[in-house]
Amino acid sequence: RRVAITAGRVEELLLSLTNLDMIKTSNPNTLFRANSLATKGVDELMKMIGRPYLRRVLKPSLDTIHKENLSCEIDPARLRSSDILECNLDNLTRNIDSVYSAIINSGGDCPFTLSSLFSNLQKQAILHFPDVNDIRYTAVSGFIFLRLFAPAILNPKLFQLQSRRPVSSDNIFVCMQIVS
Repeated sequence: RRVAITAGRVEELLLSLTNLDMIKTSNPNTLFRANSLATKGVDELMKMIGRPYLRRVLKPSLDTIHKENLSCEIDPARLRSSDILECNLDNLTRNIDSVYSAIINSGGDCPFTLSSLFSNLQKQAILHFPDVNDIRYTAVSGFIFLRLFAPAILNPKLFQLQSRRPVSSDNIFVCMQIVS
C-alpha cells in the first residue's frame, strides 16, 4: 500500500474505481453509500493517512468534553435528579459546537493526498451528475463525514483519540451521537 501512495498511483486507482461506481449509480443520493471496492479503498486510505489529521482536529475537543464531564442528557426520562434540562442542553450545545467548529475549520489541515482525491471526486461527480446542484458536496461528505469523522467520534479509542471507548451513558457519547 505505501509503495502505491509514494508513487502517487493510489489516487489514480481510486479515481478509476470511484468513476465505475458513479457510472453504476442512477440515484446520486446513494452515491458511495454501498461497500464497494472503491469505497473500501478510500476508507483504507483515509485510515492510513488520516489519523494524524483526526488527532489534530478532534482530540482537543474530545479531551475537553471528557475532562469536563458535564451532563448533556436531554431526554427527560433519563435525567438524573440533580440534572437541570436547560443546563444540560447548554452543555450539549457547547460540546457539539466545539466538535463541529473543529471539523469545519480543518479544511486547510486535510492531508494533501486526501484533499487532492476529494477535489478530483468532486470534478468526477459534477461530470456524471451535472443537473444535481449539491453533488460536489454530497460526493465528498459521504466519505469524509460518514466514513472518517463519524467513526472516529463514536469510537475515539479505535483512532487513538481517547484511552477508552465511551459507554452509552457517557456525556461524550451523547454529544458524539448527535454530531455524527
